[in-house]
Amino acid sequence: MSIFTEMYDLHVFESEWVYREFHRKLAIALEEGWVQEIPVGIKRVHPRSERWFREKRSGEVYVLEDSHEKSSSWRPVEPEDLFPDRPITVVSNLKN
Repeated sequence: MSIFTEMYDLHVFESEWVYREFHRKLAIALEEGWVQEIPVGIKRVHPRSERWFREKRSGEVYVLEDSHEKSSSWRPVEPEDLFPDRPITVVSNLKN
């Protein structure tokens, strides 16, 4: 289970209080070194208010999107967003 799921298991924040509580937990995770903030890896045509974080234990990357038009949310960053210029190849070591 990811640390983001442990902090808040839904991806869309239901209220301002829940959002502030998530930020409190995120600040602790950053301070303790469980996650680190990293530069946003995508240049967007229409910039968003977003911050990217990497979970040190798993290497997973998450985006926290702040929105004034809709509810703020978090989600995992897709591999193609991490490396947009390189094709992603999945190799399986399973044998039949």
